[in-house]
Amino acid sequence: MPESEKREINVQIIVGESSEKVSTPGIADSKMNIVNPSLVFGIPAVPTTMSFAATILTSGIDLSREHVVSFKVIGIKGETLSEINGQLHALARPISAGYNFSINFRNIIFEKEGDYKIEFRLDNATDPTASQSFTILL
Repeated sequence: MPESEKREINVQIIVGESSEKVSTPGIADSKMNIVNPSLVFGIPAVPTTMSFAATILTSGIDLSREHVVSFKVIGIKGETLSEINGQLHALARPISAGYNFSINFRNIIFEKEGDYKIEFRLDNATDPTASQSFTILL
């Protein structure tokens, strides 16, 4: 696709307790359920570790070519608490419906209550392609 025809990339990030893949017998495509989506997580004490999931819904990504993807949990002071990097391989038959990612972050250490952030980056972008804030409360 020529640079002048570049599509706008739209991203929505949903944070929840977990995500689970649900298969339906006789149907080729499975579905992803987001368990207890929330922007605020109550915890009994700090510091603590917590596991949670982020589902990243996208549209406008050119799926006919490879991409580098990065998912980060950012702390109160802007520090990286966790980072997952990967490759999105080109699809032989690109779909136009968009592409979704489900990422499980395990045993992330939260030192304080406050506002944290999930960041999604595409192709080593300096600035996040999208981000979503969430809050840890006692």
